[in-house]
Amino acid sequence: SVKRGYKSFVKMCAVCHQVNGFGSGKSSELVANGKVQGLDNKYLLNFISNPRSLKPKTKMPPVPKKIKNRRNVIIDIVNYYD
Repeated sequence: SVKRGYKSFVKMCAVCHQVNGFGSGKSSELVANGKVQGLDNKYLLNFISNPRSLKPKTKMPPVPKKIKNRRNVIIDIVNYYD
């Protein structure tokens, strides 16, 4: 699950975000600065699935709905952050 989460992060998230220094850095670092530490997995699942439902002004897009096994992909990404 963590390995799949890493691969999904690289495909969908690293375009904007970094985790521990890896990624583009267009947007915030997610782990090294504590951005996702302390957030529970349910919150992260909901945020990645539909960011604007929790933060209406965010520029972050949701994981595309057309992705096969979308919920499992999001769970894997959360497990990668963890």
